[in-house]
Amino acid sequence: MFEKPYKESRTIRKYECDFHGNLKADVLLNLMEECFENQMRLEGFSNDKLRTMGQALLVNEMDFEIKDSCEKGDVLEFETFPYETVRAIFPRAARVYKGDKLIATSLSQWTVVDLDKRKILRESPVTDGFYKEEYSGKLPKFIRVKNSVDYEKVGEYQVAYTNLDKNGHMNNVEHLSLALNYIPELLQGYKIKKIKMHFVKEVLNGEKLSIFEGKEKGIEGMTYYFYLDNSKSINSIIEIEIIQ
Repeated sequence: MFEKPYKESRTIRKYECDFHGNLKADVLLNLMEECFENQMRLEGFSNDKLRTMGQALLVNEMDFEIKDSCEKGDVLEFETFPYETVRAIFPRAARVYKGDKLIATSLSQWTVVDLDKRKILRESPVTDGFYKEEYSGKLPKFIRVKNSVDYEKVGEYQVAYTNLDKNGHMNNVEHLSLALNYIPELLQGYKIKKIKMHFVKEVLNGEKLSIFEGKEKGIEGMTYYFYLDNSKSINSIIEIEIIQ
């Protein structure tokens, strides 16, 4: 039973920071998910245990906001907790603090999948109890390829060993890492404000992905729109808002 938020601290290391010395967005997201997995393990519902049951907990939608930067040596406190299940959706929130200052937040939707049948399960041991914090926000909405944006193919990538996780497919954070490489403004000092991701179809070892990109200018910066495609279907859709 998740009776309270799970918390753990982490000191940022040099190799986790970018060209400007700031913690990379994909690393921050990985640390958030590691905190989530640690809580699940303590409660007896780790992905390792679920796999012995032929199941896995997979993310399908995530909203991620970065409110301030941090750098090597900063000590961050990660806080995560799940909300009560909504049909077959398992919502989860996370917050990151540097001292008393809120650095980042995320809200995500997860599903439990039968690994053999690749079907979503409506019942699983994971549903046995959730921390009941008053929830004033809305669950992330599934984003779609934006019809008003002109997309162009900007690159290709073949999935390999280092991209895979224990579920046998490309880790969800790797999708974000690919997209970040096609935002040149990040080298110029722009910062990431918000990220939205929708995971449509898993990507397996050896698959070749085409990376499509579009963008729109905003008042403070711009928003980049990506989708990753394996030539048969769209695998993921990503929106990244950057500011100066």
